[in-house]
Amino acid sequence: MAKRFIITFILVVFVYGGFAGLNIGLVMLAGETRAYTDIAREQQDDPGTIYGPLFNNDHASYKYALLKERPADVIVVGSSRALQYRQAFFSKPMVNCGRIVASVRNTLNFFDQLSKDPKPRTVIVLADFWWFRKPLRKVTGGHVFTHSTGTERSLNMFYKPFWYMLNGKINLRTVMSDKENRIGFRARQNDIGFFPDGSYHDKEKSISYEAMLADMKARIGKQGLSYSTTLRQKAVDAFIHGVDSLQAAGHTVIVIFPPLSPAMHDILSANPKFGYIAKTTEYAKQFGAIDYHDPARLGLDTADFEDALHTSSRADAILLRDLARSNTAIRNVINHDFIEAFIASGKPTP
Repeated sequence: MAKRFIITFILVVFVYGGFAGLNIGLVMLAGETRAYTDIAREQQDDPGTIYGPLFNNDHASYKYALLKERPADVIVVGSSRALQYRQAFFSKPMVNCGRIVASVRNTLNFFDQLSKDPKPRTVIVLADFWWFRKPLRKVTGGHVFTHSTGTERSLNMFYKPFWYMLNGKINLRTVMSDKENRIGFRARQNDIGFFPDGSYHDKEKSISYEAMLADMKARIGKQGLSYSTTLRQKAVDAFIHGVDSLQAAGHTVIVIFPPLSPAMHDILSANPKFGYIAKTTEYAKQFGAIDYHDPARLGLDTADFEDALHTSSRADAILLRDLARSNTAIRNVINHDFIEAFIASGKPTP
């Protein structure tokens, strides 16, 4: 009886261990277990390299590594809504730090780190309104800077690659191929991922106003779209104090509330339960923040957005052009000729 149990146990360990080994082997082959510093350095050494992870989603740590490996005069900071700002828009070296922050606390962490850098930078901060929905104690108290120096490890790496192969999400031949300049499953499979400047390349999307409207209605009152009519002044004050500290360290900081899609703007502006949004932007504007929430301000329509929340690169170029008209710091770092030609082309991405 004991012998049969031992044999069965060994077989189970062998089968499941082999299965897990196969999966983690594919993950390693795709490059998703490499250290962020190595990935960021390779991207700077070979500008054609795309980093598109499927399982390794500690994007903030990757962006901190990229910030270290890519010397830049301009930094674009924000959530995923900042990812379409490209090096081509700027006349000075730029690094896109989209996805490096997702709250007031994350942003204060970033400000703390950047304030230690003696090199003056032009820092464009794209602030999301939902960062300021919660009270100060929940978003900023005792913020401490921590980030991984390696890569994220998760149980998904030990079993999901095989299932993704079965449903066609991962092509074994593509992963096993000698494909150069592609790190991560998404990059190898579909050429999707982060460019060396930190911007993100994805498949072009085309979503109608009606589809965006339906998506927004389904999400109203949930997650980042929870209701509130209260101005969290202390949260805004903490954010502004961080901006002031960064400027005192020699950096030039421009704070922007980026455009909302027409569908999203229509829903939020018509619902009094989201009263905190207008109160937040009006209060922040007293300290120099610029409110671009209304897409009509820049003449943007549905085609200028990837979805209800995310602008296209063309929309971001239009914003930079408008901002440069009144802001000398921006005027001195953007590539005017490229931006004008790109906007005139009508293309959503360069």
